[in-house]
Amino acid sequence: MIIDLGNINSPQELHLKLKTAFHFGDDYGMNWESFIVFLKAEEDNLPYEVTLRNWKILERDFPTDAELFKEKIADFNRDSLESEIGIEQVF
Repeated sequence: MIIDLGNINSPQELHLKLKTAFHFGDDYGMNWESFIVFLKAEEDNLPYEVTLRNWKILERDFPTDAELFKEKIADFNRDSLESEIGIEQVF
């Protein structure tokens, strides 16, 4: 799966992009706590690898959200017994 993080204008837009990419339902809360809950709930349907394009733009424009995004993926990988999401940061 490839997620392009360019042209993100707000953290809300980032969550909308993640919701679409990961096929989260309408009850996705559009925040980082909801993100990890939905990842765990969808564990069996997740791709093994996620490529994030324009990562540097996200880090520059929304450094807190970029850091939280990385932390949540790391939390998921640590806690998951069956899945791991590898992230390739394409600049």
